[in-house]
Amino acid sequence: MAKWLDQGEFVNQNARIANTKLHSPQNTRIGANPPMMVTYYHINSEASSVNKGLQNVEQLAGATSGNVFNKIVNVPLWDIPQLEYNVGEDEEGLDVDIEGSFKLPPNVFHPFPDDYFVIDHADRPYVYRVTSVNYDTPTTNGFFRCEFEFWSSDHIGLKTIEDSVQGHYHCIMDHIGTSNKAVVSDDDFAVMHKIRTIRESLRKEYFDKYYDKQYNAIMYNRFSVTGYLYDPLVNYFCNTERVFEIDDFNTADCYLLYVEKRNFHAIEYESSIYDRIIHRDLTDLSDVCCYYDLESPVNDVSIFDFNKDHRVKYVMCYTNPIGPFGNTLGEYIPKNFLNALDLKSIDKLKDRYERFIFTYMVSGWKAAMSIIETVNKRRIPYDMHTYIFVPLVLYSLRQIYNEIICDTSIMDEELLFQYSIEKGGKQ
Repeated sequence: MAKWLDQGEFVNQNARIANTKLHSPQNTRIGANPPMMVTYYHINSEASSVNKGLQNVEQLAGATSGNVFNKIVNVPLWDIPQLEYNVGEDEEGLDVDIEGSFKLPPNVFHPFPDDYFVIDHADRPYVYRVTSVNYDTPTTNGFFRCEFEFWSSDHIGLKTIEDSVQGHYHCIMDHIGTSNKAVVSDDDFAVMHKIRTIRESLRKEYFDKYYDKQYNAIMYNRFSVTGYLYDPLVNYFCNTERVFEIDDFNTADCYLLYVEKRNFHAIEYESSIYDRIIHRDLTDLSDVCCYYDLESPVNDVSIFDFNKDHRVKYVMCYTNPIGPFGNTLGEYIPKNFLNALDLKSIDKLKDRYERFIFTYMVSGWKAAMSIIETVNKRRIPYDMHTYIFVPLVLYSLRQIYNEIICDTSIMDEELLFQYSIEKGGKQ
C-alpha cells in the first residue's frame, strides 16, 4: 500500500528529481554540462522591419531599428563556453572580442540571427548578439547551434533592446523535451501560478479534513450517526486521475489511496459523475447515479472487514431515490446540478463548487478561470457534498492547467519551431 510522504521527505525527493532532470539524457544529449540560464530577446519577425543591408550592428536594436523582440526569461542555453567578464574600455569604446556558441533544443523556439541574450554578473548585464543559426541533425535528437558575439556590458545597451520589446514570456525548463509548451506568455504564466496556488491550498485543506491515515483513504466521518463513510468511487477517481499530485503536476510521486475491489465497481463508475467529468460528457445525464445508500463491509479482502472495524460503511450509488428495499436514499449528487448541466443553465446553482465545475464543463477553461477565486477559500465545509465535490474541483483545475500548457493556439506563433519551418525558416 502506498503511503503519503511528509513535507520534509517530499521536498528532499523532489530536490533529487530536479537534479536528475537537470542531468538527464534529455538535457545532456546536447551538452556535457548543465545549461546556463539567460534572459533571451527573440526577434518577432512578423512585427520587425529591419533593413538587412545595415552595416552598423547597433542599428539592429533600439528606437532607430525596425527590430521588435519577445523577451523570454529563464531560457537554458547548452554548451555555452566559460565567458570572460573582465571587460575594459579604451578611448574608442569597448575593448573586447568575445565569441562563442551554444545549443538549443528544437521545441523551445526557433532562434534567429540578431537575437540577443543577457547574462547578469556582478550587477552588470552582459549582452550578447546571435550572429548565425544552424539546425544540426546528427541524430534524431536535433538541435540549434548558434554562434554569438559580445555586444554590451552596461544598462544603457540593455535599455536599447528593452525599448524594442513587444511580448513577455517565460521558459519552463520541465517542459523542454515534452509535448507541452516550453514557452508561455507572462499572462499564461501568471494564470498557471494562480492555479497551482489555489489547487495546492484546496488540496491541503481537503486532505487535512478527509484523509484517514490508518486506512490510507479519503473518508467522511458522520460522527455519532453512522461512523465513517468510505466511497470507493471517489477514491478510485483520485487514484486514476492523480488528483492529489502536488504543485506543478510534474513530480515523480503518485499518491495511491486504498480502493476496495468490488465486482460491480466498473459498471457503477461508468454511471458516476466522475466518468462524465473526465470525458466532458453531458449526454444522458439522467443515467448518472445521484443517490446513495450505505452497507457494511462484507468483502473478505476488505481492510475494514479484516480489522473488524464496524464504524466504516460503504457508499453504494443508485440512479433512483428509492433503494432496493424501499428505503429512501441520501443525495449523492444534487439533482439540480445535473439538471443545470443538462439545460446548460447556471442560474439556479448557488454552491461555489458546483458553479465552477459547471462553468468548466459547459463553457471551457477560460470561462472557469474568470470565477476561479470563488473556490479559493481557506476553510472548506466538512460534509458529504464537499467530500464528493472538492476532488472534482481539483481535477478540473488540473485539466485547466494542462489545457494551457498544451494549447499552442494561444501561443505566439513566432515562438513555434514548426511555424518557422513551414515559413521556410530564417537562418
